[in-house]
Formats: sequence, C-alpha cells, structure tokens
Amino acid sequence: MTFWEVKSRKIDIIILAETREEAFAKFFVYVARKAPKSLRLIGQLVTCYKEGESEMDAIPVVTIPILYKMGLIPEEIAIDNFKVLMEKNSQEAKQLLDLALETNKGIYECIEKERNNVRLSI
Repeated sequence: MTFWEVKSRKIDIIILAETREEAFAKFFVYVARKAPKSLRLIGQLVTCYKEGESEMDAIPVVTIPILYKMGLIPEEIAIDNFKVLMEKNSQEAKQLLDLALETNKGIYECIEKERNNVRLSI
C-alpha cells in the first residue's frame, strides 16, 4: 500500500491505496458520501501522485464524467459542461463524454469495489 495525495480545487487528502486508480476511486467515494456540499469543492480536475513524488508528477482526471457515472450529476449537466469547456455542440460534447467514460473505466471498477467494501463494513 502507498500513500497518495489527491487534490482538487478545495479538497486535498492523503489516501492509502495500492494503485492510482484505487486512490482516485477512494477520493470519489469520499466525495459522494459528503455530497452535495463536496460537489461544489472539487472543481473540474482532480490530481493524484504518490508520496515522495513532485506535484508535477500528478496525473489529472476530469471530474464530470466520473460524477456522472456515479449518478451524482445528470447526463445533461455532464454534456453541458463539455459543451462550455470545449466549445462543442451537444453531439460532439456527448462523444467527448463517452470517450472520457471509456478512458476512466479502471477508476469506475475501483469505485464499485470501494462502494461494495463500504457496504460490507457497515
């Protein structure tokens, strides 16, 4: 297990995880537990890097597709976000959302495992 620093706009936490994907997953499960207040604090990107690494080694992840996949925001909000950020029409924004969903598949798998672990430990 490794300590990972996971940072967003206004949330900065240390997470113990085996992989970067697991660290991201634990972060998003934490955010989901604290929603809706936490949703205003995370911003558009979340970064993650190992203890001992520089912040410049951080890998960024776009938050909107993950929040959508977790059911924390509706699809229309996710698409509108991509439309504004990337200056795309609705169809192009939906394609970008789908691509982001595919790109982050490993994080979603870890999120489901983490959610199941939380249910088992209650």
